[in-house]
Amino acid sequence: ECVVMIHNIFKGKIDIHGGGTELKFPHHDNEIAQAKVAFNHSLANYWMHNGRVDLNGEKMSKSLGNVIMAKELVEQIGYGAYRLFLLSTPYRQPLNYREELLNQSIADDEKITSAKKGLLYKLQIEKNITSYQKEITDLALQKIRDEFIFALSNDFNTANAITALWKVVKMINQVTRQKVVQEEMAMELLTLLDEFLWVLGIDREIQPLSEDDLEKVFLWKKAREEKDFLKADEYRNILKEKGILV
Repeated sequence: ECVVMIHNIFKGKIDIHGGGTELKFPHHDNEIAQAKVAFNHSLANYWMHNGRVDLNGEKMSKSLGNVIMAKELVEQIGYGAYRLFLLSTPYRQPLNYREELLNQSIADDEKITSAKKGLLYKLQIEKNITSYQKEITDLALQKIRDEFIFALSNDFNTANAITALWKVVKMINQVTRQKVVQEEMAMELLTLLDEFLWVLGIDREIQPLSEDDLEKVFLWKKAREEKDFLKADEYRNILKEKGILV
């Protein structure tokens, strides 16, 4: 099937052919043999064989009744957590589905969202900035970007790429905790985070603060200036529930 479809659609060799590790032999070897005999080429330049997702060390099978549907899982935990769950292990290796690993991916997805939200809101509150796309000029950030690209260039090592992502998240949290936000660094960090998330297929769009939210921030500041700390705490707690750190 693959040899015929590739020939009909692409009229020659393709760049990448994917499939599960169980198809490597004899299925894919057979395809190469067919393509060489019929069209004098090896069908693809690169062959990517991914490990399967097991459940508690066993192969998922409808006959065993141990199947978890991807669509249902995404609806339950969100696509960001689902992608982090899959990408935490190099694609060639099998991934053993475990609740603790899934819960860690959910927590990680929330940490990424919280980090971006915290810095974006701080930029808006302190500098009235909501659009932050910027060229990456900071040398430390350029180094992290190089690490990210190198990891993905090395047989699509998503686990190491995610390590680079966490370095950016850590720096975002550090900048957010500073009394006065470093505008240039904040914008570059958010730009780099978006870049990494886009590559991994985990876009995380955060809506700017509403006028009502900004009003609450103003009231919180006013209460602090008037030393009405009970009222200030009340406004801060309202903002905190929305993920707005002041």
